[in-house]
Amino acid sequence: MNIRTQNYYNFFLFIIGLSFSVWLFVINITGISYDFFPGDLGDARFNNYILEHSYQFMCSHLESFWDAPFIYPEKEIITYSDNLIGTSPFYAVFRLIGYDRETSFQNWFLLMTIFNYTSCFFLLKYMFKNTYVSVLGALVFACSIALQSQVGHAQTIPRFPIPLGILFGLLYIENLKPKYFFLTIFALTYQIYCGIYLGFLMFIPIVILLIISFIVKRKLYTKTIRDMKWLSSVLLSCILNLVLLLLILLPYKKRADSGGLYLYENIVSSVPTFKSFFFSNPGSFLWGKLEHIADDYPYFWDFKIFPGGVATLSILFCLILTVIAIVKKKKLNEYNHQYIIIFITGFITFLFFVRIDDISFYKILFNIPGFASMRALQRIINIELVFYSIATAFFLKYLFKSKNELRNFIVFSILILIVVIDNKIDPENAHRTKKQIAQDRIYTLVKKMEGLPKGSVISYEPDTMYSHPNDYQIDAMLASQSLQLKCLNGYTATSPNEYYWYWSKPNEESRKKWLDYKGVSSDKIIVIH
Repeated sequence: MNIRTQNYYNFFLFIIGLSFSVWLFVINITGISYDFFPGDLGDARFNNYILEHSYQFMCSHLESFWDAPFIYPEKEIITYSDNLIGTSPFYAVFRLIGYDRETSFQNWFLLMTIFNYTSCFFLLKYMFKNTYVSVLGALVFACSIALQSQVGHAQTIPRFPIPLGILFGLLYIENLKPKYFFLTIFALTYQIYCGIYLGFLMFIPIVILLIISFIVKRKLYTKTIRDMKWLSSVLLSCILNLVLLLLILLPYKKRADSGGLYLYENIVSSVPTFKSFFFSNPGSFLWGKLEHIADDYPYFWDFKIFPGGVATLSILFCLILTVIAIVKKKKLNEYNHQYIIIFITGFITFLFFVRIDDISFYKILFNIPGFASMRALQRIINIELVFYSIATAFFLKYLFKSKNELRNFIVFSILILIVVIDNKIDPENAHRTKKQIAQDRIYTLVKKMEGLPKGSVISYEPDTMYSHPNDYQIDAMLASQSLQLKCLNGYTATSPNEYYWYWSKPNEESRKKWLDYKGVSSDKIIVIH
């Protein structure tokens, strides 16, 4: 093939992988007719609320971003949870072109999956210079069966800065150019803007990668660090990213100071075990026997982070080769040094986020500011999947040694079907909710609130609740949001202790207890039943 034909062919392969990723991960959840959204009536709709809140703030319908109009009259209520600022502009585009709130959320989900696949593809293409394995590895990152346990937490869906951060880090290590140092740190900063949880977790491999750069390029550092232009550029990169981080983290720091942090003993049980990485989600076509191996874990559903058979075999293969390369130094040159750097980074990251009983190296990270605020450390799988994807590409590249493109395409076709089947689950087992049910619940409540002046404060106190109180609290949040009202109702990752009674049972007694605590009169509260 000539260069132009080769580029078209590579783009064709990229599109094949992208199409499979959309079908495997998005359509499998939403349905071809967009009848479902990822997650349940709780967390998923709360994240939809946050995205819509950002959109309304951009449209100048709200005076303050942090003072969202729920759990009235609590201030800076957004600091109780993730804020999704980084990707809310993409959601806003769908709203601006006319899609409703729930459909925009589905489109946002689709777009984030496309970004996740594409960013990982770029990383793998840089590392392996092979489109076949780049597509296969990117599918693992974007569509792994492990993500089925994460999809209910929409703040974990935007993960595309993770491969980009690794990519820029590798480019930086090559020649220590300051622009790549800036982009590496900026990718981390942007991931924090997309989702604080994953941003903090991404911090660990990025720091490890940069530390390794000092070891691998120590001679170049010795020479380069004397260059004042280089040094000033690196310092400026740190300062700019620090300013961006402070803008988003200072409100959370204020919240943490007022509310306290978790004890290590409270969160160590959420650190994955070795068994977690073989604990499969239900509905798998191949891994049904792994669906119940850790059902005795508290909150066992969050520990279902088995990344699939291909990814698991690949990571074990790479681990063995990396150990051989390190032990037998004379063979080190057989492997690109980038692979060694990445595998060491991934291995150390894995060690920090695994436990045996209650023993874990995470105790070291727990003392880093911010890490004591996290209580769902199973989400580390969202970061670790980038290493699984790299391992998959590294493992499978041995099957593409032929210069016969027809043979390579046949091998690629077989492998992509294997990867898809490996990570496919029955749609009936997907963590999803019918969109029409959610919209009908809100529509019914909106009809009761129509005609109220904008800015009115409501308290939705249903006479009977047939499901979890969270569902009704979020009904009120979304209905009041539709009419630009304020509400006492609310749902967040955490909330004031004194709010518990109203959260669990919204009625006159609990309402007065909450308002008395806040020193606010109930005279202007409009009660909706």
